[in-house]
Amino acid sequence: MVNTTGVEVFDVIEMPDGVRSLLEEAEKSIEEYRLPLAIFSDPELHRIEQIKLFGRVWNFLAHENEIPNPGDYVRRYIGNTQIIVVRGEDGRVRAFLNICRHKGMSFTRAEMGNASFFRCPYHGFTYNNKGELIGVPFRNITYGEKFDPSKFSLIEVRVETYNGLIFGNLSEKTPPLSDYLEDIKFYLDIVVNRSDAGLEISHPERFIVPANWKVFADNFSGDIYHFPTTHRTLAELKLAPALGTEKAGEGYVVMTNNAHGADIRLALTEWAPQTYKYWWPELIEKAKKKLTSDQFELWSMMNNLVGQIFPNFIFITHAFPIDSRYGLEKGKIPPVPVINFRLWRPISHNRTEVWVWKAIEADAPEELKKLSLLADIRIHGSSGLVFQDDIAMIHGVSESALSPRARDIKLIYEAGMYKEPVKWKYPGMAYYIMFDEHWALKFWKTYIKYMLE
Repeated sequence: MVNTTGVEVFDVIEMPDGVRSLLEEAEKSIEEYRLPLAIFSDPELHRIEQIKLFGRVWNFLAHENEIPNPGDYVRRYIGNTQIIVVRGEDGRVRAFLNICRHKGMSFTRAEMGNASFFRCPYHGFTYNNKGELIGVPFRNITYGEKFDPSKFSLIEVRVETYNGLIFGNLSEKTPPLSDYLEDIKFYLDIVVNRSDAGLEISHPERFIVPANWKVFADNFSGDIYHFPTTHRTLAELKLAPALGTEKAGEGYVVMTNNAHGADIRLALTEWAPQTYKYWWPELIEKAKKKLTSDQFELWSMMNNLVGQIFPNFIFITHAFPIDSRYGLEKGKIPPVPVINFRLWRPISHNRTEVWVWKAIEADAPEELKKLSLLADIRIHGSSGLVFQDDIAMIHGVSESALSPRARDIKLIYEAGMYKEPVKWKYPGMAYYIMFDEHWALKFWKTYIKYMLE
C-alpha cells in the first residue's frame, strides 16, 4: 500500500542486523553453490519475509470457479495477512483485507460462504460485497451527522487473474501479473487451458506441518534427485518402477524469469498425450484448438509437468496408477490423469500450512473425474504415497535447521553444475537429466534479492 508520499512500507522496513548478516552470507555462499542451513529457521527472517517478499510478489489466492456466483467469497492469505476474495453483485472479483476499518477486528471468520454484506462481530460495522461501508450502528448519536462512511470502505487488495487463477498483491509497484508470470504462462497453459469448459476445482485440503515453507519450495525447485531414495517405496510396490533407478532423472529442468520453472518428464506411449488417448481422447482435439502448436507438441510428448510460480505456488499435471493393476506395461490399465495445485503458506519460522486443490476439466467424463480424484488423493493428499514421504524429509530438514550450529553448516547446491543448457525450442532455459540444481540456485538468488533490496 502506498501512502501520500508514494513510499511503501516495503521500502522502509528496518532490517535487523542479524537477518541482514544471514542474507548477505547466503548471497555470498550461493555463488559457491552453498547455502547456510539457518536460512530455514530464523524467526526474524520470517517476520521480514511477510513484508519484503510476500508483500511484493503475486500470491495465488483462489480459482474463479471457487466463487462462481455473486456474493460467493473465500477467506485466503498473503503470508499471514487474511484476505477475503469475493464476487460482488456486479460480477466483479475483488479482494479485501479481512480487517474492519473501525477497530481492526477480522470482519468474517468463515472460510467460505455467500453474502450480500459483511457485518463485523465486534461493533456491527457493515460492508457490502463491494467493500463499501453501508451500516454504522447508532451512527448519529455515536458520531454525529458529519461522519462520512465513504471514507471508511474496506481496504482493497490488488487482484488480477490468469486463466481462472486469481492472484493478489499488496504492493502498487509490482509489475502486472502477466509481466510477472511471463514465460511460465507457456507451461501453466498446458495445465489449465486445454478445454473451453475450464477447470472444475475442489475446495482446498489444508494441514499444518512443523516445517519452514522454504524447504517445501526448495524441494519443488527441481529436486528430482531425492526420488530414488525418498520415494523408493513406489518402485518397490511397482507403482512407479523407474523411481528406484537413475531413470528417475530422465527429463528436463526448465527455468524461466523470476525463478519460476518446471520439471518435465517426456514419455511417448501409445496413450499419449499423457494417457488421455485411453481415458478421454476427445480432450486431445479440444486442446489442439486451445493451445499453441508448440504447447500442444510438448504436451503430446510428456508424461508429467511439475511447475512452481515463485515463491510458493505449485501446478501439476501427470498420470498416476491407482494400484498395481495400473501402469504403462502391456496388459495393465494406463495410469489416471491428475491435475493438482499446492501452496505453502508460512505461519511461522517452523510451521507451514499446506493447501492442496484437486482439479480436472469441467467437461471431463464423470468416471474419469472420480478416478482422477482417487488417484490424486492417493498420491498428493496429506497421507498420499508420495507427499507423506516429502513431508517427513521436509520436517527433518526444518528440525535440523533449529540447531545452534545451523549457521555454520553449509548445504550443497552443485548438482548438475558441470552441465550446459540444452537446445530447447520452448520458453526458458532447460537442462537435461533432472538431478540438477540450477533452478534451486535461481530460486535462492531471487529470494535473497527480494529480501535485501
